[in-house]
Amino acid sequence: RIRAAAVVGPQGLAAELRRHLELHRAQLAEYEAIEAKDFPAGRNADPDRLRRLVLHGGIALEGFWLSWLEEALAEVEDMTGPGASGPGAPAGA
Repeated sequence: RIRAAAVVGPQGLAAELRRHLELHRAQLAEYEAIEAKDFPAGRNADPDRLRRLVLHGGIALEGFWLSWLEEALAEVEDMTGPGASGPGAPAGA
């Protein structure tokens, strides 16, 4: 969608990015709740350590998506704000 916006303009893109931000925030919260519930301090059996490792991968991935989406949203909002120019810019910009 972002690549296409380079050609057709960013109309509606900010809303889509916000939607994805909320999805990834919810997923991160779910992973963090699982960690708090299923991996209390001292739970260090090998199978638990491996499960926690996988969970930490998911947490890191969600952190990446949140960071990238926030950056993308800031860029799109900058493009579509007052004085914006380029493909899809508001008329008169």
